[in-house]
Amino acid sequence: MKVLGKYLLYIPLAVNIDLSENLDASQAIITGSNLVGLLNSENAARTVYFQKESKIYIKKAMIQGNFPGILPPIDALAGTINFKGFNLDEPNPTDDLGTLNFVEFNQFQKIDGEFLFKNAHDKWRLFCGGQNSNGDDSVLRYRSNNVTDFWKTQSGLMNLILDIATNGLIDTVTGNLI
Repeated sequence: MKVLGKYLLYIPLAVNIDLSENLDASQAIITGSNLVGLLNSENAARTVYFQKESKIYIKKAMIQGNFPGILPPIDALAGTINFKGFNLDEPNPTDDLGTLNFVEFNQFQKIDGEFLFKNAHDKWRLFCGGQNSNGDDSVLRYRSNNVTDFWKTQSGLMNLILDIATNGLIDTVTGNLI
């Protein structure tokens, strides 16, 4: 694989965090998202596809959120996120690519792993969340007993941030290799 670039990607996690109660342990199912954005770009809203022969090397990753005070559980993982690949001409994600496990929020975690979509056509998308082929859900687990009362009525965002190297990404708007 010839690496054309190192990229910082964000994937908005499709999850509903309930902060209405002071809980020592709670969890939320991540239903899935195929929106992959590029953070280190002149246009941070840019979304991307991957090329057919793309091997994605993930250097580090984190679950980033804007809820001050949300903490991972004491005795469980903060998140388990499944990945699938799917071709643009197919309606649903098809192939399991792997699962990432996280112990903290808002801190990069070293991954040093690779994903390869073996059944890719010319362009393909990454699907983050949902169930893997074994029926295991993607979940976030958290404690809300440290969240201030202000946030109990607010909604917030949770994103997956990936620091990757790959052989180039394709801009969804222009179709250009970036």
